[in-house]
Amino acid sequence: EQGVTRRAISAEEVLDRCMLPMVNEGFKCLEEGIAQRESDIDIVFLYGYGFPRRLGGPMHWARHIREGGLPKLAADLQRYGAEHPNGTYWTPSALLLEEAAVAAE
Repeated sequence: EQGVTRRAISAEEVLDRCMLPMVNEGFKCLEEGIAQRESDIDIVFLYGYGFPRRLGGPMHWARHIREGGLPKLAADLQRYGAEHPNGTYWTPSALLLEEAAVAAE
């Protein structure tokens, strides 16, 4: 009806579509000086929003738990951005791209 073809979506893709923009916004908060450290963001999510403690917060999850770490996360954000060009939340922050490049070395 709206030109969208139904397809199966994996649990990993559902998780990515929820978490990747959140992590990207976390890096934007760091860039803008809203937060000083990644752990500051994680603490807010753990104690303020009930983020699962076993995952350590979205920033910890992105850097240490998600398969491929920051380099894969940045690449996946760019891929989703190419698929959905109107979604500005898929555009990786400059700091995220820098950190991903360092992590890839």
